[in-house]
Amino acid sequence: LYNKVSEVTKSAHSYLKLAKKLFITFGTAWVYRKNSDNSIVANCHKLPAQEFTRYKMSTADIVSLWQPLTQKIKAFNPDIEIIFTVSPIRHLKDTLHGNQLSKATLLLAIEQLQAEYFPSYEMVIDDLRDYRWYADDLTHLSSLAIEYIFQKFQQSFFTNLTDNFYRDGNKLYKLLSHKPMGSEQDSLALENKKKLAAQDFIVKYYNSNPQMCIKQLTTVLNEFKISLN
Repeated sequence: LYNKVSEVTKSAHSYLKLAKKLFITFGTAWVYRKNSDNSIVANCHKLPAQEFTRYKMSTADIVSLWQPLTQKIKAFNPDIEIIFTVSPIRHLKDTLHGNQLSKATLLLAIEQLQAEYFPSYEMVIDDLRDYRWYADDLTHLSSLAIEYIFQKFQQSFFTNLTDNFYRDGNKLYKLLSHKPMGSEQDSLALENKKKLAAQDFIVKYYNSNPQMCIKQLTTVLNEFKISLN
């Protein structure tokens, strides 16, 4: 487990150094503090509940944590643009009013950080409004709502290169996901088609743009057991 965490950390470090944009999504102002040292922890630790205290952070709490962190990120990568969002997923266990107070706290904190903001929360609350845009649990969003937000995101942040990369990447992923249904000869032909498509994708995007991390594509190809050799 330690080796896996270390590998993921190194990979994130490499991506962050090259990234042009970093999106940070706040979900709730509520956190869990470990009673022994008062540190904020993730709420997924399999430990007794009495070891933690649930606490709603104030706007000042959030700003005091994130202001120095964003400064460190900018010092690490001066070219990076940091964009904040607030998740439109409602935390109904806090009650509707409590959820609104939590989201308002996050929005005020982002404003005080003087950060760029993408309004996914407002798109759901103001543009989509009613329960038609929610899944059956009436908390999470439907696929149509997700697609709506993504299209707005695409219009706001995708360059022509990113648009083409996204379109061609989707085509490649669908091809890689395709499973052979015929003879062994058909299977070999499909595997060759996948390999050629992956090679063309690399030539088109990675060879012409060395800043793109080919490691990510290699990971996807390994998932589908596609070797370029």
